[in-house]
Amino acid sequence: MPQDLRNFFLGLDMPLRLVCVITFLFFCYTAQAQVTGICDRTDAIETEILRELHKLDPDLACDEVTAVQLTRVRYIRASSKGISSLSAGDFTGLTGLIFLDLSENSALTSLPEDLFDGLDRLTDLRLFSNSLTSLPEDLFDGLSSLLALYLEDNSLKNLPEDLFDGLSSLRRLSLTDNSLTSLPENLFGGLSSLVELRLGGNPLTSLPENLFDGLGDIKHLFLWENKQLTNLPENLFEGLNKLERLFITSRSLTSVPKDLFDGLNNLETLFLGTNRNRPTSLHEDLFDGLTSLKKLDLTFSSLRRLPEDIFDGLTNLETLRLRHTSQPRLHEDIFDGLSSLQNLDLSDNPLTDLHEDLFDGLTNLETLNLKKTSLSRLHEDIFDGLSSLQNLDLSDNPLTDLHEDLFDGLHNLSPIIFIRELGN
Repeated sequence: MPQDLRNFFLGLDMPLRLVCVITFLFFCYTAQAQVTGICDRTDAIETEILRELHKLDPDLACDEVTAVQLTRVRYIRASSKGISSLSAGDFTGLTGLIFLDLSENSALTSLPEDLFDGLDRLTDLRLFSNSLTSLPEDLFDGLSSLLALYLEDNSLKNLPEDLFDGLSSLRRLSLTDNSLTSLPENLFGGLSSLVELRLGGNPLTSLPENLFDGLGDIKHLFLWENKQLTNLPENLFEGLNKLERLFITSRSLTSVPKDLFDGLNNLETLFLGTNRNRPTSLHEDLFDGLTSLKKLDLTFSSLRRLPEDIFDGLTNLETLRLRHTSQPRLHEDIFDGLSSLQNLDLSDNPLTDLHEDLFDGLTNLETLNLKKTSLSRLHEDIFDGLSSLQNLDLSDNPLTDLHEDLFDGLHNLSPIIFIRELGN
């Protein structure tokens, strides 16, 4: 401040000096709240910004929007708005934004590199069901508060290795139903807070052995319908000791390493399957150590043989599905030790006969599905001990000459369901 102006200011009495201070602060605030206008933004984005601001000022026009007003916008829902392109400045000034939905704009094929600059409070970003073919390497830079990112149902063919760097708060990431054939080894390296990852529905041919390194907090991992995936690295899931749900299916899976699930002692749900036509077998130690497992679904269209000890140690298992596995027979001891089992599905298998002791010890079994299993007869003691059984499906079988004592002891069985299904 010039000396003459300083002397003038100090020479004023206190009330007048206070007036000057207030006036100065007013002009500072006015400068900050200057009109910026949003008329030059993409039409759909302009409309959604105004929709939020109209909750406070119904008469506000696009050329009257101030910088301060922009900071008050928390939500933008621009789903299914016919957006074909976005400009780098569309979200400038929206520093208070926490939710952004740009999904289901089928003509949207690309995004500007700086599109999300300044949105450091954003927690939920939805980009699913667009037609994105690629993403700029720095697109998500600065989104340090992001918790959920949805990129499913696009046309992404590849992803930059550093795409997710800096998203250390991210908890949910979906890349389902894209056109990804491969993934960079360190793609998920910085996602230390990730809890759920969805990678299903991609033509992935292989997965890097260290792909999931650093995802120590992940609980849910989905690898559904990766149709071209032929094999899995033995150490793929190493270190994922908090994993609770794991889903793996592929039309081309040729083998499953016997140590694939080692260390996953918190795993509660496992879905593993393929519908390839060549015979497949599973190692007897494949599920060793999965003491927390409650649900196991094995759908292998050409699984010819199950080792008799493959389910040993799964004392907490409650649901077991062995549908459509081409099993010609089951070892009489295969279910030994499954004392917690409540639901057993053996449907769509070419089982012509069941050993009379097959279900021994399954005292907690409530549902048994034997639909379409080619059974022509049943041993009179086959259901002995199944005192908890409530639902039994024997439909679509060529059963004849059932023993009169076959269902003795099944006091909890629903007669309506049983009679209807047996009569088919």
